[in-house]
Amino acid sequence: MNSEAMSVLRERRPATEDKVREELLGPSTVESPFSNKDMKPYQNTDSARRVATDSTTSLARSQTLLLNTISQSSLALEQLGQSSVKVEDTREELTEQSATIGTSRSLLAKYGRRELTDRLLIFLALVMFLGVVCYIIRKRF
Repeated sequence: MNSEAMSVLRERRPATEDKVREELLGPSTVESPFSNKDMKPYQNTDSARRVATDSTTSLARSQTLLLNTISQSSLALEQLGQSSVKVEDTREELTEQSATIGTSRSLLAKYGRRELTDRLLIFLALVMFLGVVCYIIRKRF
């Protein structure tokens, strides 16, 4: 960017910052119980007492809500901890089962090879037996 563009940006920045600041900090449409009009001297002590009581009640309600939220959060945290332990135990168990399944797979493959070898040996023994029987029958007759 050239210096001309930079100067234009510098000139516009305060205007946009002022607009944003006014939007954020400008007059509120919601009236607060502690607004400036309530800060003027009270006409009587009853209105002052009422505002103080309302404020105290509001703070007490806020404190109760915060305590409830904290207790719920601590219960949720405890449950998450228990769930984490269960998930970890399950993961370890699945790892052990995976190792057992791998060992079983290799044993089954080995037994499969032995079965094939045994069948081949039985077939060869049967062929040899039949060959010997044929040889004996030929020599006798």
